[in-house]
Amino acid sequence: MKKKMYVSFLLCQLIFFISSNNQTLLAQQPLKLTQQDHKELVKKISNLLEENYLFPEIGREIGVYLQKKLHEQKYHAISNPKIFARQITSDLQQINHDKHLSLVYDPQRVKDLRTEESQPSEEELREIEQRRIEKRRRNNFGFRKVEILEGNVGYLDLRSFRSTDYAASTALGALSFLSNSDAIIIDLRDNYGGGASMYLLLISYFFDSKMVHLSDLINRKLKSTQQFWTLPFIPGKRLPDVDLFILTSERTFSAAEEFTYDLQSLERAVVVGESTGGGAHLTTRMVVDDNFYMFIPFAGSRNPITNTNWEGVGIQPDIEVAEVDALKTAHLLALKALINKTNDENWKKELASLIAKMEIERRMSRN
Repeated sequence: MKKKMYVSFLLCQLIFFISSNNQTLLAQQPLKLTQQDHKELVKKISNLLEENYLFPEIGREIGVYLQKKLHEQKYHAISNPKIFARQITSDLQQINHDKHLSLVYDPQRVKDLRTEESQPSEEELREIEQRRIEKRRRNNFGFRKVEILEGNVGYLDLRSFRSTDYAASTALGALSFLSNSDAIIIDLRDNYGGGASMYLLLISYFFDSKMVHLSDLINRKLKSTQQFWTLPFIPGKRLPDVDLFILTSERTFSAAEEFTYDLQSLERAVVVGESTGGGAHLTTRMVVDDNFYMFIPFAGSRNPITNTNWEGVGIQPDIEVAEVDALKTAHLLALKALINKTNDENWKKELASLIAKMEIERRMSRN
């Protein structure tokens, strides 16, 4: 009797184990979209655009375009949600080429967004924020590399503009390291943007304490204008007289473009490289369904000097070269500027020797 009961118990345990594993496997299986999913997603996306996009009429036009693509069965064969998101993103940008408009497949991020929109507990908010911070910390908040090149030229490879709430100490460390440089090169060739607080902090180091009007943010929906000025107080050493060079590529985007455009407009930096991506809008994340969310622009930047921005056209560099040659070109420009500024004859000779060596290396690499 005991043996039968034991066998029965084992069978129950086995059934429970198989059932639990099947449920886990089902939960881990990737989402497969159906034609009905396509229809519902396109409808929700179209509604969000019409209600929230910076340009309501264009939002409606984009929605009509997506419905047309749906009717023509252009999404018919797409079951992979990531591929669907990429295709929709491409179609969202067809009408007015707004590269900030995009669809993202990320169920966990959707869950976090919904939690943030509700009335979450402090513990839930901390958990969401900690995940976000940890992910960005692993990328050192965008600060990829900092070094001193030959000729005492500082170099910063910056991949994103993260919030100063978490990245301020990293930024201050980088700027402190570069503070004794005679010229500085900031590499934004792989910088896709980020938040305003880091942009304001970093740009303020290259001006004196007198506040400078950088840009305005025009929110057409709220009919409001927000001004951005350099910060009157910053920790560490200001560098208002250091020669500044910015490297760009077609991947340079959003806040990275704001940083570049403002410095170029104020004639505070020389831009070297390729034309940038062309994204001057401020975006918000909006949930579409349990698996997808959108980036939707709701405001646009306006420069007080040019009275316009770089949306759709990008920023034209002062010195246009292929992105792969941008660093060497900027380094040479920096050295040539320094040799004309110094009165130290010995340092002049060292710089002249270094320039000659680099010119020879450049000619040899072209042959």
